[in-house]
Amino acid sequence: MANVLRRAFSTPLGGMIRYEVLLHWRQRGLLVVLFTMILLGVLTVFSLSNSGLIQRIIDQLSMDVVSRSQTVIADGQTTIQTITQTPDTPKNPAYISTQAFSVTAWPIAYIMLLILVPMVAADAIARDRKYRVTDLLDSTPLSSALYLFGKILGLFAAEVGLLLVVMILYGGLWRVAVGAFDIPSYIALWLVSTLPMLFINPSLIVLLASGQNGRRSALLIGFAACFAMFFFLGIGLSHMRTVGTPALWDYVNPVHPLVFEYFGYAPVNVSLQSITIGDAWLSWLIGAGELALVAWAAWAWLNRRKANS
Repeated sequence: MANVLRRAFSTPLGGMIRYEVLLHWRQRGLLVVLFTMILLGVLTVFSLSNSGLIQRIIDQLSMDVVSRSQTVIADGQTTIQTITQTPDTPKNPAYISTQAFSVTAWPIAYIMLLILVPMVAADAIARDRKYRVTDLLDSTPLSSALYLFGKILGLFAAEVGLLLVVMILYGGLWRVAVGAFDIPSYIALWLVSTLPMLFINPSLIVLLASGQNGRRSALLIGFAACFAMFFFLGIGLSHMRTVGTPALWDYVNPVHPLVFEYFGYAPVNVSLQSITIGDAWLSWLIGAGELALVAWAAWAWLNRRKANS
């Protein structure tokens, strides 16, 4: 295994990935994100536990028959209907605890990772220009496509390390403050809901900022993207609460509100349970297509810049 890894990192792509992982952590941007997530995790889990909110949600999820009110607008009249839902199979307490985590602590962690990671990673390519790394790379047979691929994979590898620490930290905090939880469903929650976002969204911002010559302008794009993500998330959540069923915009929205709603709100909101795991996966698939389109544009721009230099 060690020989396989050694040979992999001796290739140009493997060397780039290793270089990017070390650089992202040495630049301290991901460390700032990590310490922010630690502070946020402690405050979120213990404050929600002490307020009794988590226990109320666990009690709500534990009921065999769940009744909730839903506002229905039909023929210009607004009525309130009571929806009764009976789970297909009984849920064990550990699984219910994991569901309570997904609707209390996880949404806050997801939003912070969605906002902070692209912000600190936006200058990944502009930083190479500042330190004249691109001048060195232009003198090698390394293609623009392989360069961009290495930048994205290197950033993602660094983010995987960040996510593992956050998963362990939040799981430990939840175990201490709330109690036992179902570990397989807890891991699946992060892998299905958060890992794809950490690959797609920061990569989008890095590629969108790839045309900037200075780190400052690239970071400004990162800050602008953060505000745009808040805006798009608000639009997506507002639309789902108004309509109740996914529309085309919900699938192509770069913030992936369907994923956020499915994991963060649908377990305790019947009106959102028309969203399925298939909708979440389709949102990720469309997000990957958007990433591929932006990557193609960045690759074409780099090739044109190299030809004109």
